[in-house]
Amino acid sequence: MDANFETLNMRSATLERVLLQIRQQIEDEDYTPVSIIGKSGIGKTEAIASLAQNMGIGFKELRLSHYQESDLVGLPYIENGITKHAPTDLLPPSDDPNPGILLLDEVTSSQKSMRSAVYQLMDSSRKLGQYRMPEKWMIVACGNGPSDGGDFRGIEAAFMSRGFCWRVEPNLETWKRWALKKGVHPTVVAYLSFRPDNLHVMDPDAKYDMIACPRNWVKLSTQLYNMEKRTQNGIIMDDEDLEFSSAGCVGASCGPSFAAFYRHNKEVVNPQDIIDGKVKPEVMATMGDEVLYITAQNLVHLLKAEIMEHRAETPSGVDDACMKKVANTLNWVIGLNKHGVRLDVAITIITDLVSATGDALGQILIDPSFDEICPNFIKWAMENKVVVLQS
Repeated sequence: MDANFETLNMRSATLERVLLQIRQQIEDEDYTPVSIIGKSGIGKTEAIASLAQNMGIGFKELRLSHYQESDLVGLPYIENGITKHAPTDLLPPSDDPNPGILLLDEVTSSQKSMRSAVYQLMDSSRKLGQYRMPEKWMIVACGNGPSDGGDFRGIEAAFMSRGFCWRVEPNLETWKRWALKKGVHPTVVAYLSFRPDNLHVMDPDAKYDMIACPRNWVKLSTQLYNMEKRTQNGIIMDDEDLEFSSAGCVGASCGPSFAAFYRHNKEVVNPQDIIDGKVKPEVMATMGDEVLYITAQNLVHLLKAEIMEHRAETPSGVDDACMKKVANTLNWVIGLNKHGVRLDVAITIITDLVSATGDALGQILIDPSFDEICPNFIKWAMENKVVVLQS
C-alpha cells in the first residue's frame, strides 16, 4: 500500500509534541483547529482530556460516529413562521468567555455527512446553523488511519485543510513519562522498557485481531494491582492465573511473554532495602536483564511515593529522612556500573525518577546538605549526560 495513503500525507510526531502544540496555541490565543490521526489505543482521547484538565480550561468530547448531522444542528421548531433549531448540549455554550477544547473523536469513523457538518465549525465562521462556537474554544479532531485498527470510513482534504494535521505514532519514552506519573504498574513499565516493540502490536492485515496497545497495557496494570492485593506477599504466584489475565488484556501473543517476564518478580531485590541503605550494588552483578529492569522500576515506583509524600507533608523544605533515602538510592545507583552492571540501567533509573517526580526531586538535589551525604552524584550525572533538574 502506498506510504502516503498509510499516513494520509501527514507529518509523524509524538503525542507529547502535538500536545505541546495545542497548549502553545491556546496560550497564544490561536484557536486554529488541530487534527490528530493515529493507531487505536495509544491514548489520544485521554491525553487531550488530561491536557485540558492540567491547563484548567473547559473540555467537551463528542464522538462523531455516534451522531448524525441533525443532532448537532438541534431539533427544528417554528417561530413566527421561521424554522429555527433548539440549542444542543452536545456543543459548548456559545457565550462561554473562557478557553476550552472541543474534542471531535472518531472523526474517521463517522458518516461523511457528519464530517461535512463540522467543516462549518472549523472554518473562519465557526458556525453551524444558528450555533456559533465560543470565541476561545479550540476544536481538536481525532481518528484512526486506514490501517490503524479502527473503522476507517474516510477523511476529506477539505476537512484537513481547515487546520493543522499530524499523524501520531506510539512512542515508548513519551508513554513512559506519562505512565510513571500515573503510577502504572512497575512491572508493566519494566517489561515495555525491556521489550519496547510490544508497546503497540497490531497486524494491519488481521483487522479483527486483539491488539497490544497503551490502553490495554494500562488495563493490565490495573488487573495486576488487583490480583496482587489478593496475595500474601504482594506477588502473583499462580502462573496459570497470571497468564490467563495477561492474555485477556494484551492478547495471546504478548500475554504469555509478559507473564514469563513477571515471574522474575520472585528474584528481585526488595526496593525498600535499597532506599534504606541495606543492599550493596554488587548484589546486582549476576542478575539477569529481566531482574534488572524490574528492580529498576520497583525502585522508581517506591522512591517516587516517598518523595511525593514528603513534598505533600513538607512543601517548603526538605525532610532529613527523605533526603537520606534519596541519597541511599542514588549512591546505590551510581555504584552499579562499578560492579559490572550495565550503565544504561543506572541511567534509566535516574531518568525515570526525574520523569516521575519532576521538580520534587530537584528540590532535594539542590539542597546544600545533599552533597554531604551523596557527594559523587552530580559529577556522575554530568559525566553521563543525565539531566536531573527540570527547567
